[in-house]
Amino acid sequence: MKIWQWLRSLVIGSSSNWGKWMPPRSKQLDIDQAGPPTASTDCQNFFELHRFNSERCVALQAQDEATQILWESQRASRISPGVVKDDEILCRHWLNPIHWDSENNQLKPTAISDISRLGFSVNRLAYTDLAGVKEKAEDRVRQHNERIDAGVDEPRTLIGYSNFAASQVRTLTSEASGRRAVGVYDTATEANAEKKIKQDTSHADVCQLIGDKKEARRIRNDMWRIMNASLQSFEDATSASV
Repeated sequence: MKIWQWLRSLVIGSSSNWGKWMPPRSKQLDIDQAGPPTASTDCQNFFELHRFNSERCVALQAQDEATQILWESQRASRISPGVVKDDEILCRHWLNPIHWDSENNQLKPTAISDISRLGFSVNRLAYTDLAGVKEKAEDRVRQHNERIDAGVDEPRTLIGYSNFAASQVRTLTSEASGRRAVGVYDTATEANAEKKIKQDTSHADVCQLIGDKKEARRIRNDMWRIMNASLQSFEDATSASV
């Protein structure tokens, strides 16, 4: 075979094999334009499964301690901006009368009760600000007051907020075993029109990790002290920033 005939056969052979390993152009464009797949972790699967479960923390308490701690390093929501770091400042708003003891001018012990079951909702100030927290709280108050029966249910009002570092609650431990007692998870909420929930990427949950009733009571008391110590009014924060 002459050299030019050999070269021609080589080029033709290569062209015929080209399509066997290269995807069609249109398919390749789809691959290029698609974003990276969202990795689903066991943590994310758990919190999606229990998103509307009022006993979410009870389900979390059924997990072993290693899993509970591991999940703090995994995203709990697919729209989360990232896991909650120890030095992040978290903010919890308070409403009267459900959270406030007007006789003693302090939070009610029951203001912390969500930590044992549903999850103690907070906002991450790395992804919102006090004005944003106040706006969300006022919207919650308005929605509640629009639903109540006049003269039967007591209207709610906004009292203030507590700021605390994630590390403050993550360092709470069991008196009996010394194990971690509280976890913080980045449960950014997705919009849900049926339940009138707005998207909130700053949302996180503080959850009690121990189910023992005696330990749970002590953990809530520790949380109550932290929240009372940092309690402020939105008005004071506004005047201080002026």
